[in-house]
Amino acid sequence: MSREQEKRLSEFYLACRYENLDKVKELLPQLSLFQLNRFEPNGSTALHAAAFFDHANIVQTLMVHGGVLTILQNNHNLTPAEEANDEIRQLLLSPDVVQLRSQFTDTTVTTTTLFSPVMGINSTTSGSSTAITSEMASERPDWIDAYDNAHRIALENHEYMQKWLTKIPLINILKTIKNDYVDKMNTILTADN
Repeated sequence: MSREQEKRLSEFYLACRYENLDKVKELLPQLSLFQLNRFEPNGSTALHAAAFFDHANIVQTLMVHGGVLTILQNNHNLTPAEEANDEIRQLLLSPDVVQLRSQFTDTTVTTTTLFSPVMGINSTTSGSSTAITSEMASERPDWIDAYDNAHRIALENHEYMQKWLTKIPLINILKTIKNDYVDKMNTILTADN
């Protein structure tokens, strides 16, 4: 990558590409969902870079943070999982922590953890398994989501749909309503009187 190309890349992308974990952790709370999943001038996202360069700790940090879209294809039509080694692919395809991020403004982000990481699994002689987590029993959810990655998929779909909803500026919608509906109704109503 040339020096000129590198100047056009975001600070977050470069931190992910060069495995600067401290910088990634510093920038993550400041990023909107759009910035988190931004396509850089080279056609890849920060997650693509971390996956491609085998930075498992960066990928895991991004997945735990939540909001990264794992289905985005770069300019080579590859998702981050398709560019990754087996360890990173496993992180991307079956994350231990699923989070939803609610965004109220560009600066205020609220993160809600739906599931906590499983630290280990104990198997008993009867064949049943018990998951061990770092959270108190009172903090655990009362339910289990039977559909793997359902919340992550829902978040990705929500982000995709949100792009379509914001493609047409509000002023254009209002002008269309005024020109195609209100003005015609006024013409019809004044012609009748």
